[in-house]
Amino acid sequence: MTILGRSISGRFLLLVLVLGAVRAGAEDSPYYAKYKYGSSAAEIDFGPVITAVPNAVVAEVIRRDRILREGLGRNTLRYHPLDKGPDAVALMLDGKLDATLQSDITMLELAAAVEITNVALFKENFGVVVARKGQAIAELRGKRVGTPGGGAGHFTLLQALDQAGLRDADIVPVRMEVRDMPAALLAGRIDAFSAFEPAPSTVLLKHGDRYAAIYRHRSPGYLIVTRKIRKENPEAVTQLAAALARAVNWLRRDRNNLQRASEWAAQAIATFKGPQLTVKEIMQMTRSSLLELREVPQMARPDAESNSLIARNFRFLKEHGRLPASAEWNSVHQSFDFGVMSEVLSNRKRYRIDTFDYEMPVD
Repeated sequence: MTILGRSISGRFLLLVLVLGAVRAGAEDSPYYAKYKYGSSAAEIDFGPVITAVPNAVVAEVIRRDRILREGLGRNTLRYHPLDKGPDAVALMLDGKLDATLQSDITMLELAAAVEITNVALFKENFGVVVARKGQAIAELRGKRVGTPGGGAGHFTLLQALDQAGLRDADIVPVRMEVRDMPAALLAGRIDAFSAFEPAPSTVLLKHGDRYAAIYRHRSPGYLIVTRKIRKENPEAVTQLAAALARAVNWLRRDRNNLQRASEWAAQAIATFKGPQLTVKEIMQMTRSSLLELREVPQMARPDAESNSLIARNFRFLKEHGRLPASAEWNSVHQSFDFGVMSEVLSNRKRYRIDTFDYEMPVD
């Protein structure tokens, strides 16, 4: 992997300051201490968030893909599972990651700091505010609300409050790890929380008689690469996109495939001490957020336009100080590259997206 050539100044200064604590946390994380990053464009450093679903399912399938490794030839894929989305921003900013799987909100944060390319859509799910059944967002005034303090989960909370005519100051935000939110809610230490899967379903599937999703915000997720690796090693990026398409095809083919991948994901989530989920729960979450997509995970062209949900999210983040005031929508617009997946689909046999081999051992 090559270090990004972008200087940290001007339009990036505010975002760097905002991410300062996040970067320090990512660098000090015991999970990442053993990671060895590549030093050339022939070494692709792939960092998906492994504590989220369906991210973990997709990533673990790609990790085991023999066809991907064959297609990469002399290139190598280094696998660096991440604990949370903001860590990807920090590590990409430091030039340590080439590729990741992220929600649209983290993608927007990345686009404001690093030259990126959105290659493919890999999920379509929701950020969720979970609270007592029958409660409205407006009734959270003065209540304790669990929030990760940044990223897509916090964005969902900001959106919910804004629509109810509330501000951050109107609630009692309780910053905590997403993995701790379900237990805190059930124990009465918080009154609500805002997060992405699997935390909401951890509560709703088991305690749906008492708790409900009182707000949902649609959030697509993307396979994202740095623009630098896209330029320096385009074939490797295309092979990674083909591996994503192949993974979705394989998961759709047979329920047993989904079950096997969910077992792999459960093991990976446990390694990071993520929420304790059954294989059945992971399968259900994956089916609702991944398998209802089109057969092949192509991005929707309207998402790159100035009147799209993504554009509205971009403007909302700027207005609330989550992006630099100087951040420009054009940077996001230009990050969408529809050509990579088109190349894969036009050459299905060459990229073998209908052939599967996932039985390689994982070290």
